[in-house]
Amino acid sequence: MTDKTLKETLSQGVAYLHEGLSVDDRHLVEQLFDSGAIQIAVATRDLCWGLSISSHLVVVMDTQCYNGKTHAYEDYPITDVLQMVARANRPLEDDDAKCVLLCQSSKKDFSRSFE
Repeated sequence: MTDKTLKETLSQGVAYLHEGLSVDDRHLVEQLFDSGAIQIAVATRDLCWGLSISSHLVVVMDTQCYNGKTHAYEDYPITDVLQMVARANRPLEDDDAKCVLLCQSSKKDFSRSFE
């Protein structure tokens, strides 16, 4: 384990994943989550395509990000949102899975299309 802060949060049962983690640390977090040794894993949107973990509950904290070049908020590509929602799926482990999608009220009607 090369990330000291990650080591500390893991001792409390919480992990995080981001692009700056070493490959070994990332694989360790995925193994610990899959085995049930940790219950909470927080990941950046950019990793939604690179993770191999799934859960009975996924919380998507927003559907937009800030673009510093244009100085404006931009919607995530719909494919990214669908990929994050799809992480709420553990075949042969859960009878059902849930995804909580948090977004601005102006995006509420669009977000309901995922139900």
